[in-house]
Amino acid sequence: MSTTQLFAELLIIGSGVIIWGALLVAGITGWKFDQLIFEKVLSSLWPMLIVIAYVLGILLDRIAYSVFDHRKNKIKDSIIDKSACCPPANSIEKIVSDSSIHLKSMIDYNRSRGRICRSWYINFLLIAATFLAWQIRTRQVSILSLQATPCILFTLAIISCMVGDELEKDHYNNIKHSYDYICNYKNIKKQGECGCPAATQQNKPISRRTKR
Repeated sequence: MSTTQLFAELLIIGSGVIIWGALLVAGITGWKFDQLIFEKVLSSLWPMLIVIAYVLGILLDRIAYSVFDHRKNKIKDSIIDKSACCPPANSIEKIVSDSSIHLKSMIDYNRSRGRICRSWYINFLLIAATFLAWQIRTRQVSILSLQATPCILFTLAIISCMVGDELEKDHYNNIKHSYDYICNYKNIKKQGECGCPAATQQNKPISRRTKR
């Protein structure tokens, strides 16, 4: 993953931290987000907010990794069998990444999306909680908004968690299938170099399918 992609990922994660952080401070101080003051603060402090969002994104990404580590390992173990005669998942991923730049970019992209979903699961929950605390203190929104906003945020949190799990499954399925393909290709290539009949027999069905 390039530095720019990583920077953008951490900014996306950190922006959520700034939202619930601002709601938390507003809930404690009773600030009502006056539009004029809010616009002045944003216009004058946005370069600093980008830096803060980046740093906060790093911190939340690490927290989300620790929170979801057990869940991630369960998904990994359900797809990559430890008892099979193959290297560990980390070694398989390295072999696949080293074999192709395209596969490496796909792996990095899948992992990036998974990290964003896991982090925003936490962000959505904390935004909902701090919004409720802010509303209790300031009573700025209607009853309908008070009921609807947390429900929407909790729903988005659940969806983020589910999508993160699916992306994690896709990630390990992709590296497993890619590893199997690489191993099969190397075996067929070795047999072909040795002139083994098995290589000829394995290649015949492939050539037939190609002709069709």
